[in-house]
Amino acid sequence: ASVYQGEPDYCDKRDENDDDEEEDEKTYYCEICDREFFNENLLNDHKNSHRTCGIDGCTFSAHPKLVEKHITMQHCTGLYQRMRNLNTPEDIQKWIAERK
Repeated sequence: ASVYQGEPDYCDKRDENDDDEEEDEKTYYCEICDREFFNENLLNDHKNSHRTCGIDGCTFSAHPKLVEKHITMQHCTGLYQRMRNLNTPEDIQKWIAERK
């Protein structure tokens, strides 16, 4: 029976195989953009839209909207310049400790 009065019974019925079908579907994932695609062609089309930042030799590459956010958060704030010279684990740990 439906949870809501007057709602048809079919509204609360669920295909018992729904979960199994979802698990069987293979998805293709763009780790940079955190997006899934249902086939490899869609993923490749998406990856072809990626652009490289290029500011100060930066190699960050992603969808143009993410590159814009990256520029705003990394380059416009000066964070990229401060972080780009962290070459050793010791340098990184020191940088982290300074921010605690």
